[in-house]
Amino acid sequence: MKCPSTLATVATLVLFQVCLGQLASAGLLHDRLLAKEDFVCPSDGFHAVPGTCSGSYYSCVNGFPYLMTCPGSAVFDPALSACVPPGDASCNQAFQCPAQGGFYAIPGTCGGNYYSCINGVAYVLTCPGSSIFDPAVGVCVPKEVASCLDETTTPTVSTVSPTPTPVSTTTTTQSPGTFTCPSEFGFFPTGIPCDDDFWRCSNGLSYLMSCPPTTIWYQDQTICDYPYNVPGCA
Repeated sequence: MKCPSTLATVATLVLFQVCLGQLASAGLLHDRLLAKEDFVCPSDGFHAVPGTCSGSYYSCVNGFPYLMTCPGSAVFDPALSACVPPGDASCNQAFQCPAQGGFYAIPGTCGGNYYSCINGVAYVLTCPGSSIFDPAVGVCVPKEVASCLDETTTPTVSTVSPTPTPVSTTTTTQSPGTFTCPSEFGFFPTGIPCDDDFWRCSNGLSYLMSCPPTTIWYQDQTICDYPYNVPGCA
């Protein structure tokens, strides 16, 4: 199939042909029961397979995930929602940690994958369930309250790779001496039941964080979640 020159992204699930960045994908159609992973669609559209940078990706239509494959050796780029040559994929570009430790959004994305920097080395992690990483608070939150969803727009195909930038956080307050970090990195409760605040430790320094409105800190999952999902807080 040749992709229309005036259309960058089009999906026809009946024929199982998808054009991403002028590259046509085709293959075996998977439904929710046949998919290799129990993937939960954060929204309709194209999404990377969590924790990977490969030719496989999900096409979400009406909340149902369909496992798709880029043509040839092409790789799905989550920043562009397109199949691109491996050398051009943003997910293949080495992420430069802004600090020795911390959690950072994957540039150009608002989804379940994010970077965890440990001693200056970046590791890709995946949020649990359908939650997504919110760069404003540096943790996984329900998609309905994620600040990055209000800022994202439909990506356009570009040959310029996104430049990693430090995540700015307006809800943190450095509080040395107020909370003693039990470990150099991690998240910890304030000790107040069902609190919307929590402690984040980075390089042994403590930072007081706040969950998005209507959510509270869920220590067992180390995410911000709705009170009815947190045992004892409904």
